Amino acid sequence: MNIFIEGLHPDYLFRRLSTLSVRKLCRKNARIGLIGFFILLVLMNQKPVSVHAQTPVDLVLGGEGSTSWDIDNIAPGDSGVKIVTLHNAGEKDGAVSIWISDIEEGDYGGDGAVLDDCLLFGIVSNRFNTNIAMPNLIRSYPQNIAAANFIHINRLQAGETVTFAWEWEFPLAGENHNLAQGDSLSFTINYCLEELMSENTPQGIVDQPEVPEQTTQDVEDQPENQEKTTQGTIYHLLDIDILGKVTNVQMDSAGTILQSFAATSPDETCILYFERYTRISGTNGKIPLDRIELTIEEISILLPDNTVLLTPIYRLIGYNTEGEKIHVEFNPAVKLTIHYDAETMPENSFPPYIARYSDEEGVVPLESPAILPVSPSRADALVNSCSLYMVLAEVASAPPPLPVYFTASNLIISSQQAFEGDPVKISVTITNAGSEDGTYELYLIVDGIVRAIQEISLSGKSSETLTFEITNLAAGVHQIKAAGLTETIRIEKVAIDQLGPGVNWMVLDFSVAGVVIIGLLLWLLYLQRERRRVTEIGI
Repeated sequence: MNIFIEGLHPDYLFRRLSTLSVRKLCRKNARIGLIGFFILLVLMNQKPVSVHAQTPVDLVLGGEGSTSWDIDNIAPGDSGVKIVTLHNAGEKDGAVSIWISDIEEGDYGGDGAVLDDCLLFGIVSNRFNTNIAMPNLIRSYPQNIAAANFIHINRLQAGETVTFAWEWEFPLAGENHNLAQGDSLSFTINYCLEELMSENTPQGIVDQPEVPEQTTQDVEDQPENQEKTTQGTIYHLLDIDILGKVTNVQMDSAGTILQSFAATSPDETCILYFERYTRISGTNGKIPLDRIELTIEEISILLPDNTVLLTPIYRLIGYNTEGEKIHVEFNPAVKLTIHYDAETMPENSFPPYIARYSDEEGVVPLESPAILPVSPSRADALVNSCSLYMVLAEVASAPPPLPVYFTASNLIISSQQAFEGDPVKISVTITNAGSEDGTYELYLIVDGIVRAIQEISLSGKSSETLTFEITNLAAGVHQIKAAGLTETIRIEKVAIDQLGPGVNWMVLDFSVAGVVIIGLLLWLLYLQRERRRVTEIGI
């Protein structure tokens, strides 16, 4: 990380002196003045400024480039940006893979706190395909080209240049952040340009895994839609049709996809994410497949009680080379994302989820692949086979009406404005104004979704304050409801380049410099008076 320090030239301070007598004093006492200026320069250069350096990386097919980072002498609240430019210097299009290597940490304090557990990194660009939530710690990024977590540019055309920003931040709040201050961190970011096997195929082949050797008879028996490379390995083109939009992907003879990619519907309501080296096989592990389709199925199914359907029912199905429908399996599982209309969400609903359906098992809820901020329009799940898929939401039973003797008051939010990831505390006071004991269930509803339920038992003529805490609100304005009371909270997106509480260093530095200069001038005047007094006494 490049750091530089700026200061003021001493001539600028000479021009600011207001009287001729002061200038004469400074000229007569040049040595003392220079000492003062050096003190001023040191004082005015205590706050480092992060350089926005641009690092060009020229790539050719099969070649790699890298940029090195060295970070030290930073404190909580610091942040910065590093601009990187990638250029395809070859004559063919390629795909770019990015990974981190040579991570080294320096724990100068010996306290066990290191920078790689504190610093957050992220990429600002719309060209990348990744399964990493950003910003994140540096060790959360891929450590080699074949890692399960990935950062890719699916296509970098010959002669094309793409510019993007790596942003870093040392958050103010965090365990051991102050202890990590003064430690160091260095690492290398690697970029590799790999060849795309076909101009019509946005996904390319990288690091070809070993495949069984094929005999001449095996090659002759292959269907016509397979290709033979110059090395003798057989590759098959698989069509993935998501609601009418077809993505072509190349597989080897074992059914393994050799490049990560995303297949999307025309309106991007449905997305299938495939990681590199995913194996796609048909019934009983047989290959090859001809295509996979995701279509809307016009059927009715029996839903669980208190459950509503938020999307059409989608059928994921495979076809062999003879056009026959076959069951398809994915290893590892692929991520399915389905977007839905948030306005169709009924009140008092729990967060939506993706479920699969079969006549044998019925509706089976699927878990989300990662802990993400709850989105009002998207659901994610990992799927390992073809089936019927849909987005469902469970509706909570209607909150019981407030009994005659129960009242709610003081809906208080800890902060009317917070940042993503900050815990938000919400409190409500429940009062039993009657003379008998009673029990009440308090529902916390955020944006129409029940996020928490607490039960309270109160004796007559008593009250109690209940507190909730939520931490995964996405950026935006959210409506909070509890016991008929309503409040709103705004969640701000965390700014990566935020440097923390602002300090006017210019005003502070000039104030200190002014005190030093005035002190020097008073001392000089005192010396002159002493000389005159000594001279008068001598006379």
